[in-house]
Amino acid sequence: MNKIERLGVFPYDMHFTPLLRHRSMLAGYQISGICSPGGWGLCGKDAGDADGGDPLLLNVDSDFDKLLDSCETVLFTQSNIKPDVKKMLYHRLLSAIDRGKNIICTIDLEDGLISEISERCKLRDVYFKYISKSTFTLDIDADIEAFGLCKIHTPVVYVLGVGENTHKFEIQLSLREKLTCMGYKVSQIGSRNYCELLGFHSFPSFMLDCHITETAKVILFNHFIRKIEMDESPDIIIVGIPGGIMAFNDTLTNRFGILAYEVSQAVEPDAAVFSLLYDDFKPIYFTQLATSLKHRLACDVSCYNISDIRFDWAKASTNGSMHYITVDSRLVDQKKENFRCLDIPVYNILNCSDADNMAECIVNKLSYYNEVKSV
Repeated sequence: MNKIERLGVFPYDMHFTPLLRHRSMLAGYQISGICSPGGWGLCGKDAGDADGGDPLLLNVDSDFDKLLDSCETVLFTQSNIKPDVKKMLYHRLLSAIDRGKNIICTIDLEDGLISEISERCKLRDVYFKYISKSTFTLDIDADIEAFGLCKIHTPVVYVLGVGENTHKFEIQLSLREKLTCMGYKVSQIGSRNYCELLGFHSFPSFMLDCHITETAKVILFNHFIRKIEMDESPDIIIVGIPGGIMAFNDTLTNRFGILAYEVSQAVEPDAAVFSLLYDDFKPIYFTQLATSLKHRLACDVSCYNISDIRFDWAKASTNGSMHYITVDSRLVDQKKENFRCLDIPVYNILNCSDADNMAECIVNKLSYYNEVKSV
């Protein structure tokens, strides 16, 4: 039997909460503690407070030494609040190594620091796993633009959103968990760069490589999906798409939704979940959005999700950067009642019943397509 390692997590905020809600996916690890820096507003609270969802019955601590006492391995994770590597991380990394802890890191580090940590870990006979980008490679001729697109035969499900912080990763993990429990074999490309820790593929780094043409990225992504289909023979492929679908305004560009457009050109979805920030929507908005997505991405929305994250326009207007406010998830449950009249269902992924219903919705959509194709 493989050993289960006790895992401590630092620095904790809402970015990591989906992994806590689906912690069974961290094969080989049992989360023994989470630690957040003082001033981040989470210390002493239940970890579920970070995303406004149900309690997780795990308290957030501020004492890093206490975290080290509880674990064998420390995961230094990405967070929505960007930590200062020199001031916040460096001495904690060294302290963990000196106390004989294994190190996993998903935070971007400079090459010199990576080498230093690696050498220190070797001296202490502990392992160091640095996960900063997908390492998946394709054995394809350099002249990729000479290749065409491959036909994808497996149903593809998009998870995309108006922008970041819309619980897209929670949706991806929830769908994986529920579809697997239904007996489906799921292959998956996640919207983050460390998804291999969870047993599936990270979003490929070549899609962000400025040395690769946009045409080549579309073809590469298509071949990437095809290789997964051939290697894994799945029933369903879930594709989590980072970023948003369009600019918020001239300053907050959301990278103009370029990634979503390129993915849409590479593989056509059979079903799609579209996630929104919390706002004062009218029913007509969802109808207009469905039409926009159909024309922009050739994407038929199967269902919507409203997150409990609201964009802070006042603060964003002041400093020209993205700012968000978390609201109580129960407000989402109240708001979505206004949209029962819509043909396309609206869910709250942090509501357990809605998470089940979302998975059922996707299965029903794919079943309908299969029936149509077989006629």
